Amino acid sequence: MEWLNQNQGLLSLAATFIYLLTTVLIIRQSNRANTTARETVEEMRRARESQDRPYVVFDITYEPETSSVFAEIRNLGKTAAFDLRLNLTEDIQVSPFAREEPQPLSAQPWAKGLEMLVPGRAHRLFIGVAPNFFQVNKGRRLVGAVEYRGVAPDRSYREPLALEIDDLGQMVVGIPVGPREVVSALENIRRALEEAGRRR
Repeated sequence: MEWLNQNQGLLSLAATFIYLLTTVLIIRQSNRANTTARETVEEMRRARESQDRPYVVFDITYEPETSSVFAEIRNLGKTAAFDLRLNLTEDIQVSPFAREEPQPLSAQPWAKGLEMLVPGRAHRLFIGVAPNFFQVNKGRRLVGAVEYRGVAPDRSYREPLALEIDDLGQMVVGIPVGPREVVSALENIRRALEEAGRRR
């Protein structure tokens, strides 16, 4: 007991050191928990934003009843898309009527911009009649991106696109193909996907 009385200061210092060490460990654990909570909240925010946004896709569609070919832009998202534009690096020729001189798709007013596209809606542009459209665009590719912004003015999006017109013509018009053409079409699809992946 006498030893305890004589070393009371040393024991107090040891107890204080243990309390201090425990406090530091608690603070470190709290900081880790706070960091994890912040990361979780940020991930939840990003997930919510990715769900509540426009998703605009571009495609070329075909109506077999009329042999009509359309350029179509569709909003598959949950919110409206604004200031839509086609930014093309490789273009196709549009020939709505056989007597007219073909013009680039990018020269059409619709391709230069749409003010708004609401969710679940599509905007279509008549661009030709099969098989004439596919003959005019034989060997051509449509490469670029659909650019638009969301409801928040600072949120802009860019969806890459790469379409092989010959491959589309074979699927749509039903041109008979052999094994070489199938392999060539698959190679073209692979190249287009790789190119679209690099553009992202």
